[in-house]
Amino acid sequence: MGMFRLMRRAQWDEERAREMDAYLEQETADNIARGMTTGEARQAARRKLGNTTAIREEIYTMNGLGVVEELWRDVRYGARALKRAPGFTAVALLSLALGIGASTAIFSAVYGILISPYPYARSNEIWAPEVRALKTGRSAPFSFHQMRDYVQLKKLAAFSEAMATRPDDRLLTGGHPPENFHAVAVTANAFQFLGVAPVLGRAIQPSDLRPDGQPEPVIVVTYKAWQRLFDGSPAALGKKLILDEQPFTVIGAMPPRFGWWNSDGGWVVLPEDSRDSRGVAAIVRLAKGISPQVAEQQLQALHLRLAK
Repeated sequence: MGMFRLMRRAQWDEERAREMDAYLEQETADNIARGMTTGEARQAARRKLGNTTAIREEIYTMNGLGVVEELWRDVRYGARALKRAPGFTAVALLSLALGIGASTAIFSAVYGILISPYPYARSNEIWAPEVRALKTGRSAPFSFHQMRDYVQLKKLAAFSEAMATRPDDRLLTGGHPPENFHAVAVTANAFQFLGVAPVLGRAIQPSDLRPDGQPEPVIVVTYKAWQRLFDGSPAALGKKLILDEQPFTVIGAMPPRFGWWNSDGGWVVLPEDSRDSRGVAAIVRLAKGISPQVAEQQLQALHLRLAK
Protein backbone atom coordinates (compact mmCIF):
# COMPACT_ATOMS: atom_id res chain seq x y z
CA MET A 1 0.00 0.00 0.00
CA GLY A 2 1.36 3.39 -0.99
CA MET A 3 1.66 6.34 1.36
CA PHE A 4 -0.78 8.27 -0.90
CA ARG A 5 -3.54 5.79 -0.15
CA LEU A 6 -2.72 5.91 3.55
CA MET A 7 -3.18 9.67 3.58
CA ARG A 8 -6.52 9.36 1.67
CA ARG A 9 -8.07 6.64 3.81
CA ALA A 10 -11.20 8.64 4.72
CA GLN A 11 -11.87 9.54 1.08
CA TRP A 12 -11.15 5.94 0.05
CA ASP A 13 -13.74 4.68 2.61
CA GLU A 14 -16.39 7.07 1.29
CA GLU A 15 -15.79 5.88 -2.29
CA ARG A 16 -16.19 2.20 -1.27
CA ALA A 17 -19.41 3.06 0.60
CA ARG A 18 -20.87 4.71 -2.51
CA GLU A 19 -19.88 1.68 -4.61
CA MET A 20 -21.67 -0.71 -2.21
CA ASP A 21 -24.79 1.47 -2.19
CA ALA A 22 -24.79 1.49 -6.00
CA TYR A 23 -24.41 -2.33 -6.00
CA LEU A 24 -27.36 -2.72 -3.60
CA GLU A 25 -29.57 -0.49 -5.76
CA GLN A 26 -28.68 -2.40 -8.92
CA GLU A 27 -29.18 -5.80 -7.27
CA THR A 28 -32.53 -4.66 -5.77
CA ALA A 29 -33.72 -3.51 -9.22
CA ASP A 30 -32.72 -6.86 -10.73
CA ASN A 31 -34.61 -8.77 -8.02
CA ILE A 32 -37.75 -6.66 -8.59
CA ALA A 33 -37.49 -7.49 -12.29
CA ARG A 34 -37.48 -11.19 -11.32
CA GLY A 35 -40.85 -10.73 -9.60
CA MET A 36 -39.89 -9.95 -5.98
CA THR A 37 -41.52 -7.26 -3.96
CA THR A 38 -39.45 -4.18 -3.09
CA GLY A 39 -38.82 -5.32 0.50
CA GLU A 40 -37.90 -8.87 -0.56
CA ALA A 41 -35.66 -7.58 -3.34
CA ARG A 42 -33.68 -5.26 -1.02
CA GLN A 43 -33.36 -7.96 1.66
CA ALA A 44 -32.07 -10.48 -0.87
CA ALA A 45 -29.56 -7.93 -2.20
CA ARG A 46 -28.19 -7.26 1.31
CA ARG A 47 -27.85 -11.02 2.00
CA LYS A 48 -25.91 -11.45 -1.24
CA LEU A 49 -23.54 -8.57 -0.52
CA GLY A 50 -22.98 -9.43 3.15
CA ASN A 51 -22.24 -7.19 6.15
CA THR A 52 -21.38 -3.80 4.63
CA THR A 53 -19.94 -2.47 7.89
CA ALA A 54 -17.53 -5.40 8.19
CA ILE A 55 -16.50 -4.98 4.54
CA ARG A 56 -15.77 -1.28 5.04
CA GLU A 57 -13.72 -1.99 8.20
CA GLU A 58 -11.68 -4.63 6.38
CA ILE A 59 -10.96 -2.26 3.49
CA TYR A 60 -10.04 0.53 5.95
CA THR A 61 -7.60 -1.81 7.73
CA MET A 62 -6.08 -2.95 4.43
CA ASN A 63 -5.34 0.67 3.59
CA GLY A 64 -3.56 1.33 6.90
CA LEU A 65 -0.48 0.35 8.87
CA GLY A 66 -1.72 -1.58 11.87
CA VAL A 67 1.18 -0.92 14.27
CA VAL A 68 1.52 2.71 13.22
CA GLU A 69 -2.21 3.25 13.56
CA GLU A 70 -2.29 1.76 17.05
CA LEU A 71 0.77 3.74 18.09
CA TRP A 72 -0.80 6.97 16.81
CA ARG A 73 -3.99 6.23 18.78
CA ASP A 74 -1.91 5.61 21.92
CA VAL A 75 0.00 8.86 21.41
CA ARG A 76 -3.21 10.85 21.01
CA TYR A 77 -4.71 9.20 24.09
CA GLY A 78 -1.55 9.95 26.10
CA ALA A 79 -1.52 13.56 24.91
CA ARG A 80 -5.15 14.03 26.01
CA ALA A 81 -4.40 12.46 29.41
CA LEU A 82 -1.37 14.69 29.97
CA LYS A 83 -3.34 17.76 28.93
CA ARG A 84 -5.90 17.05 31.64
CA ALA A 85 -3.15 16.92 34.32
CA PRO A 86 -0.62 19.73 33.66
CA GLY A 87 1.14 19.30 37.01
CA PHE A 88 1.78 15.61 36.41
CA THR A 89 2.81 16.44 32.84
CA ALA A 90 5.48 18.90 34.00
CA VAL A 91 6.92 16.39 36.49
CA ALA A 92 6.88 13.62 33.89
CA LEU A 93 8.61 15.75 31.26
CA LEU A 94 11.23 16.94 33.76
CA SER A 95 11.92 13.37 34.90
CA LEU A 96 12.16 12.22 31.30
CA ALA A 97 14.56 15.04 30.40
CA LEU A 98 16.76 14.35 33.43
CA GLY A 99 16.75 10.63 32.70
CA ILE A 100 17.70 11.11 29.05
CA GLY A 101 20.40 13.64 29.95
CA ALA A 102 21.91 11.42 32.63
CA SER A 103 21.81 8.37 30.37
CA THR A 104 23.48 10.32 27.56
CA ALA A 105 26.22 11.62 29.87
CA ILE A 106 26.88 8.16 31.33
CA PHE A 107 26.96 6.53 27.90
CA SER A 108 29.32 9.21 26.59
CA ALA A 109 31.72 8.59 29.47
CA VAL A 110 31.49 4.79 29.19
CA TYR A 111 31.90 4.96 25.41
CA GLY A 112 34.91 7.25 25.58
CA ILE A 113 36.63 5.37 28.44
CA LEU A 114 35.67 1.71 28.02
CA ILE A 115 34.11 1.05 24.63
CA SER A 116 36.12 3.33 22.37
CA PRO A 117 38.94 5.12 24.23
CA TYR A 118 41.12 7.44 22.20
CA PRO A 119 43.68 5.20 20.45
CA TYR A 120 46.94 6.62 21.77
CA ALA A 121 49.71 4.16 21.03
CA ARG A 122 49.82 1.56 23.84
CA SER A 123 47.79 3.81 26.11
CA ASN A 124 47.96 1.30 28.99
CA GLU A 125 51.71 2.04 29.30
CA ILE A 126 51.35 5.84 29.57
CA TRP A 127 51.96 7.32 33.00
CA ALA A 128 51.97 10.89 34.32
CA PRO A 129 54.36 11.20 37.31
CA GLU A 130 54.11 14.13 39.70
CA VAL A 131 56.51 15.87 42.02
CA ARG A 132 55.00 16.37 45.51
CA ALA A 133 56.40 17.97 48.62
CA LEU A 134 56.90 15.45 51.46
CA LYS A 135 55.55 17.78 54.15
CA THR A 136 52.64 19.50 52.42
CA GLY A 137 51.79 16.99 49.71
CA ARG A 138 51.42 19.81 47.21
CA SER A 139 52.34 18.98 43.62
CA ALA A 140 54.66 21.05 41.48
CA PRO A 141 55.58 20.95 37.81
CA PHE A 142 58.87 19.48 36.65
CA SER A 143 61.65 21.99 36.14
CA PHE A 144 63.52 22.22 32.88
CA HIS A 145 66.55 20.48 34.43
CA GLN A 146 64.42 17.58 35.67
CA MET A 147 62.77 17.25 32.30
CA ARG A 148 66.14 17.28 30.57
CA ASP A 149 67.91 14.93 32.98
CA TYR A 150 65.50 12.16 33.83
CA VAL A 151 62.25 12.69 31.95
CA GLN A 152 64.42 12.34 28.87
CA LEU A 153 65.52 8.91 30.12
CA LYS A 154 69.00 9.77 31.24
CA LYS A 155 68.65 8.56 34.83
CA LEU A 156 65.60 6.29 35.11
CA ALA A 157 65.44 2.76 33.68
CA ALA A 158 61.71 2.54 34.45
CA PHE A 159 60.79 4.71 31.47
CA SER A 160 61.21 3.60 27.88
CA GLU A 161 60.00 6.87 26.39
CA ALA A 162 58.99 10.30 27.63
CA MET A 163 57.57 13.63 26.55
CA ALA A 164 56.79 16.93 28.24
CA THR A 165 54.08 19.51 27.75
CA ARG A 166 52.75 22.75 29.16
CA PRO A 167 50.12 25.41 28.31
CA ASP A 168 51.40 28.21 26.09
CA ASP A 169 48.47 30.54 25.38
CA ARG A 170 49.16 33.38 22.97
CA LEU A 171 47.39 36.31 21.33
CA LEU A 172 46.24 35.58 17.79
CA THR A 173 46.32 38.61 15.47
CA GLY A 174 47.22 39.12 11.82
CA GLY A 175 44.50 38.30 9.31
CA HIS A 176 42.16 36.94 12.01
CA PRO A 177 40.16 38.84 14.63
CA PRO A 178 42.32 39.21 17.78
CA GLU A 179 41.64 36.42 20.26
CA ASN A 180 43.30 34.47 23.04
CA PHE A 181 44.63 31.43 21.19
CA HIS A 182 44.93 28.30 23.31
CA ALA A 183 48.29 26.79 22.41
CA VAL A 184 50.07 23.87 24.05
CA ALA A 185 53.84 23.47 23.87
CA VAL A 186 55.07 19.88 23.51
CA THR A 187 58.48 18.32 23.15
CA ALA A 188 59.47 17.57 19.59
CA ASN A 189 58.88 13.82 20.08
CA ALA A 190 55.35 14.23 21.51
CA PHE A 191 53.36 13.17 18.46
CA GLN A 192 55.62 10.17 17.90
CA PHE A 193 55.05 9.30 21.57
CA LEU A 194 51.26 9.56 21.26
CA GLY A 195 51.22 7.71 17.93
CA VAL A 196 48.32 9.60 16.30
CA ALA A 197 48.60 10.75 12.69
CA PRO A 198 47.20 14.10 11.52
CA VAL A 199 44.34 14.29 9.02
CA LEU A 200 46.18 17.00 7.12
CA GLY A 201 49.88 17.61 6.62
CA ARG A 202 52.31 16.38 9.25
CA ALA A 203 52.79 16.55 12.99
CA ILE A 204 55.63 18.09 14.99
CA GLN A 205 58.81 15.99 14.74
CA PRO A 206 62.33 16.06 16.27
CA SER A 207 63.73 17.99 13.31
CA ASP A 208 61.52 20.93 14.34
CA LEU A 209 63.88 21.51 17.28
CA ARG A 210 67.12 23.23 16.31
CA PRO A 211 70.53 22.07 17.60
CA ASP A 212 70.65 25.10 19.93
CA GLY A 213 67.42 23.97 21.62
CA GLN A 214 65.25 26.64 19.99
CA PRO A 215 62.06 25.54 18.19
CA GLU A 216 61.09 26.14 14.61
CA PRO A 217 58.03 28.46 14.41
CA VAL A 218 55.58 25.77 13.29
CA ILE A 219 52.14 24.83 14.60
CA VAL A 220 49.78 21.89 14.33
CA VAL A 221 46.18 23.07 14.75
CA THR A 222 43.25 21.23 16.27
CA TYR A 223 40.48 20.02 14.01
CA LYS A 224 38.16 22.65 15.47
CA ALA A 225 40.66 25.46 14.80
CA TRP A 226 41.23 24.14 11.28
CA GLN A 227 37.51 24.35 10.59
CA ARG A 228 37.07 27.70 12.34
CA LEU A 229 40.07 29.56 10.96
CA PHE A 230 40.48 27.92 7.56
CA ASP A 231 37.03 26.44 6.81
CA GLY A 232 38.62 22.99 6.77
CA SER A 233 40.51 23.77 3.55
CA PRO A 234 43.68 21.82 2.63
CA ALA A 235 45.08 25.21 1.61
CA ALA A 236 45.63 25.86 5.34
CA LEU A 237 49.01 24.14 5.01
CA GLY A 238 51.74 26.74 4.79
CA LYS A 239 49.49 29.56 6.03
CA LYS A 240 50.73 31.81 8.84
CA LEU A 241 49.18 32.32 12.25
CA ILE A 242 50.48 35.44 14.03
CA LEU A 243 50.83 34.48 17.70
CA ASP A 244 52.24 37.12 20.05
CA GLU A 245 53.40 38.98 16.93
CA GLN A 246 55.41 35.95 15.78
CA PRO A 247 54.42 34.11 12.58
CA PHE A 248 53.88 30.35 12.94
CA THR A 249 53.57 28.16 9.86
CA VAL A 250 50.67 25.71 9.87
CA ILE A 251 52.11 22.26 9.12
CA GLY A 252 49.15 20.01 9.99
CA ALA A 253 45.71 19.49 11.52
CA MET A 254 44.74 16.71 13.89
CA PRO A 255 41.62 14.44 13.82
CA PRO A 256 38.42 15.60 15.56
CA ARG A 257 38.83 13.34 18.60
CA PHE A 258 42.45 14.26 19.26
CA GLY A 259 42.59 16.74 22.12
CA TRP A 260 45.85 16.50 23.99
CA TRP A 261 45.39 19.34 26.51
CA ASN A 262 43.68 21.20 23.70
CA SER A 263 40.39 21.37 21.83
CA ASP A 264 40.29 24.67 19.96
CA GLY A 265 43.87 25.87 19.43
CA GLY A 266 47.09 24.17 18.40
CA TRP A 267 50.43 22.66 19.40
CA VAL A 268 53.85 24.31 19.13
CA VAL A 269 57.35 23.04 19.87
CA LEU A 270 58.58 23.26 23.47
CA PRO A 271 62.03 24.91 23.63
CA GLU A 272 64.85 23.19 25.52
CA ASP A 273 66.26 26.29 27.11
CA SER A 274 68.07 25.96 30.45
CA ARG A 275 67.19 29.58 31.25
CA ASP A 276 63.46 28.84 31.03
CA SER A 277 62.10 28.75 34.58
CA ARG A 278 58.59 27.66 33.66
CA GLY A 279 57.67 24.12 34.67
CA VAL A 280 56.38 21.30 32.49
CA ALA A 281 54.23 18.23 32.92
CA ALA A 282 56.02 14.96 32.26
CA ILE A 283 54.32 12.09 30.42
CA VAL A 284 56.20 8.80 30.31
CA ARG A 285 55.83 5.34 28.88
CA LEU A 286 56.74 2.57 31.24
CA ALA A 287 59.47 0.19 30.15
CA LYS A 288 58.45 -3.35 29.33
CA GLY A 289 57.74 -5.35 32.49
CA ILE A 290 57.79 -2.29 34.76
CA SER A 291 54.71 -1.58 36.90
CA PRO A 292 53.69 1.93 38.03
CA GLN A 293 54.66 0.94 41.58
CA VAL A 294 58.22 0.06 40.57
CA ALA A 295 58.49 3.25 38.50
CA GLU A 296 57.28 5.27 41.48
CA GLN A 297 59.92 3.69 43.72
CA GLN A 298 62.68 4.54 41.23
CA LEU A 299 61.40 8.10 40.85
CA GLN A 300 61.14 8.57 44.61
CA ALA A 301 64.68 7.27 45.16
CA LEU A 302 66.03 9.61 42.50
CA HIS A 303 64.33 12.60 44.09
CA LEU A 304 65.83 11.77 47.47
CA ARG A 305 69.31 11.53 45.94
CA LEU A 306 68.84 14.87 44.14
CA ALA A 307 67.57 16.48 47.36
CA LYS A 308 70.79 15.54 49.15
